[in-house]
Formats: sequence, structure tokens, C-alpha cells
Amino acid sequence: MTDHLVLPGAGQPLRRYLSDLTCLIRGNYEWGIVVGRYTNPDGRHPGAVKVTGTVTDSPSALGPPEDIPCIGWWWQDIGVEEEVRRNQP
Repeated sequence: MTDHLVLPGAGQPLRRYLSDLTCLIRGNYEWGIVVGRYTNPDGRHPGAVKVTGTVTDSPSALGPPEDIPCIGWWWQDIGVEEEVRRNQP
């Protein structure tokens, strides 16, 4: 959503900040799913917590989530719904 809403009119400092923030969030998530602090919370049971989360460089969905209608308007404001409809077979 950042690409559609912010980046077209953003200056270089804001673009850099958002890029860095994106990397920080993903890096923290990836670290958190493997670090012992979370997979072995009591220090006595390695692997006690299994995380099934994954990351990808491409979105898993292109349009609004059907099961969360209260945020569906996010996609309407940036025109993604229309784009998704055009690209469906």
C-alpha cells in the first residue's frame, strides 16, 4: 500500500525511511521466529515453540480480505480493487 499511497509524492528522505523501516520490520520478524528467546522460552526445552510463519517477497493476496470487511476500504482508496478485477480471468 505504501507504493500506491505514499511513494508517488514522497521525497527521497521519506522513501529511504520507508524502505529502511520495511527492512527493519521484516528482519525483526525473521529473527523472532528462530531465536531461542521465543522458541525456548523457559531455557530448558529447546524447540518447545514451533512457529509456522513464513515470509515472501510477493503478496499472498492482491485484494481486500473477504473475511475482514472492516478494513476493505483500505483497498478502495488506492484503487486496488479495480486493478484486481481487471486482472482476474
